[in-house]
Amino acid sequence: MVGVIILAGGESTRIGENKALLDFNGKPLISYMIEKLREINPEIIIVSSQPQDYDFLENVHLIEDKYPDKKTVLQALYSGLLESKENDNFVCACDMPYLNINLIKYLFSLKSEFDVVIPIVEYGPVILHTIYSKSCLPVIEAHLERNSKSVKKIFRDLNVKYVPTEALQSEDSKLKSFFHIKTFLDYILVQGDL
Repeated sequence: MVGVIILAGGESTRIGENKALLDFNGKPLISYMIEKLREINPEIIIVSSQPQDYDFLENVHLIEDKYPDKKTVLQALYSGLLESKENDNFVCACDMPYLNINLIKYLFSLKSEFDVVIPIVEYGPVILHTIYSKSCLPVIEAHLERNSKSVKKIFRDLNVKYVPTEALQSEDSKLKSFFHIKTFLDYILVQGDL
């Protein structure tokens, strides 16, 4: 089985409130995402610097970021992988309403001997819609000890499978899976699209 980790530690400064808790069809966005992701694994891990914000969620494993004072994606990724019971894990952000389960399964099918399976889109690698193995933990830890905050820098020290845009489009022709809600306008546009 494969693990599912949602990183929900961002400050949502551009939108002014916790994006994971925005209303989507009568429920918080994170609940909407969890329903989809349970097709992959019924046990979902949520990493947050404020896990109490998610106490209302049922049947999820809430963990506090091991480095809540620093609040970087790399540190949250480390916390989630460390906690996961699974070797291979799909890791995403809490603001991705268009998750496509077939695309996620396709990424898992490419895992093989790789430490990371990362989609490549027009703007580059997508670090939070990616398959990470627990084998990444020593590399991430070494980077954290050097105060490196960049997820992309760990890829230099890992066996990475880059998945080109054309291959991703076989499962998601418009690549909507990689869309993040960044602004209130994004939120309004998505509401009309779901």
